[in-house]
Amino acid sequence: MKKIAKLLDNALPLIAITCIAFFLMQAQIVYRSVIIGSDAMFHFNRFYDAAKQLQNFNFSFFQTNYGFQQSGRIINAMYGPFFAYFNGLLLAILGSWSRYQIVTNFMVYLIGGYGMYKLAILVQPKRQIALLVTTIFMNIGWLPRWHLAQNLNSWGAAIAPYAIILGIKMVRQHKIEWFKLGLLMSIIAQIHILSTLILAATLIPFYFYCLKKSQTKQRLILDTLKAVLMTTALSANIWASILYLKFTNTIAAPAPFSLADNALKIGVFKNTRDYIIYSVLIIFIFQLGFVIKQRTQVDKLNFWLTIYGALVLYLSSSLFFWMPIQKLLPFLASNLQFPVRLTIIAYPLLLVGVAMSVHALLQDSNNIKRHLITGALLFVVMESFVPNVTDAFERSEKYHTYEVLSSWSAVVSVSQNRQEIRHSLHGKYPGQLLQLVEKRIPDYLPQIDTKNHAKKANSKLYQEQVIYQYHLFNHKVLPNGKLQLTWNANNSSRIMIPIITYKQSRLTLNGKVLTHYAQTKIGVPLLHQQKGTNTVTLQFIQPKWMTGLLCFSILMWLILFGFLAQKVLNKLKKS
Repeated sequence: MKKIAKLLDNALPLIAITCIAFFLMQAQIVYRSVIIGSDAMFHFNRFYDAAKQLQNFNFSFFQTNYGFQQSGRIINAMYGPFFAYFNGLLLAILGSWSRYQIVTNFMVYLIGGYGMYKLAILVQPKRQIALLVTTIFMNIGWLPRWHLAQNLNSWGAAIAPYAIILGIKMVRQHKIEWFKLGLLMSIIAQIHILSTLILAATLIPFYFYCLKKSQTKQRLILDTLKAVLMTTALSANIWASILYLKFTNTIAAPAPFSLADNALKIGVFKNTRDYIIYSVLIIFIFQLGFVIKQRTQVDKLNFWLTIYGALVLYLSSSLFFWMPIQKLLPFLASNLQFPVRLTIIAYPLLLVGVAMSVHALLQDSNNIKRHLITGALLFVVMESFVPNVTDAFERSEKYHTYEVLSSWSAVVSVSQNRQEIRHSLHGKYPGQLLQLVEKRIPDYLPQIDTKNHAKKANSKLYQEQVIYQYHLFNHKVLPNGKLQLTWNANNSSRIMIPIITYKQSRLTLNGKVLTHYAQTKIGVPLLHQQKGTNTVTLQFIQPKWMTGLLCFSILMWLILFGFLAQKVLNKLKKS
């Protein structure tokens, strides 16, 4: 009974976080809606392609044969490859976009919420305070954006608290937990490269403090190398494929954005992504003022975490000089894109500081002050909770209107049969949705004519040359990751084939391998068709060393899973 009671006691925070997640998602559950946000169609195409590869056991790491209009373009190799296969596996198991979205929404909220709870508990023992700041964290910034818009930065936000936990342990223990650090960085690298860079940069101050205070610097440096080597091995598939493609092709960077327009702003009734609601901002200002005023009495860790968080929050905001920065460093427009991404670090840093301060104040205050402090924190919780739930209800209701989609950004083709779209989101054929709703996405297209081509790939060209032409051809995926297109021609002439070719692409027309052929600015081939039936086959030819690195990375992950499974079994046997 004692073991059961202890187990229940340990499970209570997770149960509470699960309940919070359920309330945040009740709109979708009640309305049976699927929220198609700004990034949904991009990621749905990626994950569907991975799901079909797994279902057919016909793999193509580089070439996209099932998603993105079956164009053969490269996406997943450049953008969270193993995470795409993980989501593809989920989609294949769950069978529909509606079930997939519910499950992954819960995953993001639970991972992020539990991480924030563990972070708060690490610095102060009161579970009630930890749960309150966790609730705020689950309702602000990027974490809800997977639920509301399918922004992948949400996964980075969910993992960020775990990185800060490791940072705090560096400061306190004067050593690094190299295995956990290597594992964490490897996981986020497989999800989102930019989040990896942000989290790595976040840990630098913690690391240098640890290095300064450590009595065993040689061991610390050795453990650092272990973490780096572990991450390098587990992410070999990513850095190898990115470097390989960058050095052999001119790849279009992601679309540039105005940094100033995508910095953090104050929202009256908004608190996700671009906005911070007044009550949350006020509590952060009070926290900053408190640690500065009480700097000689407040916990040093609280002081530095708050200062660090406030600095990052300032960098993410419209108060920072983003306009001149963009002129000075224009590459940030395509690589950082949104300064608000930095809030994935600012929010947990500031919230853990709030937790420490509230805990200290409750210890030293009389009953009236305790009630006031608790009431103020509860008010902030409700202020952050209500807009998020309201937004979810509004987007869920929109699903049942003629609009259906929550976001129409860059959508170029939508079926007029809205009921058919809804059916495709709940039906057992997820690929149907990708033909009913098509979006132009220029990321990672090749740039053939670099002299006259704009810095960003032309999404309009992709729309005209691939999306509008796709339905004129019959597509078939062949073994060994090959893609075949067939069509009938009334005469012999030059024709545009709606596929994307790279320097490693092998193109075969009517049985003959083509060594030279004309291409458009985005790599769409212009070929001479013959009268009657024509067949084109596309295959991406990767070198053996690249295949070897992919196999090595997979093997390392399998060994890791085996090691972790063994540890869990040993722990269960001991208990």
